[in-house]
Amino acid sequence: MADFDPIAAGGIPYNPTGGAAPQIAQPATAEGAPIAAGMPPGFDAKTKAAADQQLAMTTRAQTFATDMFPLLKAQEQLKIAPTGPGTEAGYEMSGLLQSRTPEWMQRAAAFSSHLIPGVPNLMTPEETAAYSEANKYLTAAQLGVPGATRSNEGGATASAASPSVHIPKPAALAVLQNMIGLRRMEQDQAMQWQQSGKSLQELPDFVAKFQTNADPRVYVWDQLDAKQRSKIFDSLPPAKQAEFAARINQAKANGIYNTMGTGQ
Repeated sequence: MADFDPIAAGGIPYNPTGGAAPQIAQPATAEGAPIAAGMPPGFDAKTKAAADQQLAMTTRAQTFATDMFPLLKAQEQLKIAPTGPGTEAGYEMSGLLQSRTPEWMQRAAAFSSHLIPGVPNLMTPEETAAYSEANKYLTAAQLGVPGATRSNEGGATASAASPSVHIPKPAALAVLQNMIGLRRMEQDQAMQWQQSGKSLQELPDFVAKFQTNADPRVYVWDQLDAKQRSKIFDSLPPAKQAEFAARINQAKANGIYNTMGTGQ
């Protein structure tokens, strides 16, 4: 039997002097065309957009307590203070009394002012402090609106869209409650994304689905009384009630109902 010849069998002889490296053929498809290397077109752009979106979401999530505290404190003080159109004059006079007269005199003046037609209603020391705090916290809440600090136009828009001590109290409280609910919903979206285990490229679809199916009522549930809760829950079809309850439990587990020590 003849000796086996590796060269004749197609082997590559050893070349101790160097030279060109042997060429390795590209894998081919069943039709014979080479398989394209790299990611599909647009992959890098989509990945960068998703990464930027995730960074913005994470950055925003890190200011949750900072954003929520003035909203909750404003809500707390707004319930105490006499606010709305025409109350600013009474607040200014009450502030002067508080800084220049004994407390009993301010209380007496506040009581008497409600008995005299045409006289601005003065405030008690507690109401004066609540009015001032509500005004300051509502101003801080306006600065937390996205885009409020970017330009004068952004600040004006945020101010016009935010509650204040100068509009009727029921309207101010309703707008403030909606702001609280939407900020909580935004935070819950970030929390659920972190818990999802999905890849970065899935973030845009995750956000789109969350926003489509979100129910803002979930995020003000702790602020509703028993009658309001029953009305909402009973309005849901039986098949949706369990899903709604599950969303409330998930928000609670994620700490979304944290009142930041405001005592509400």
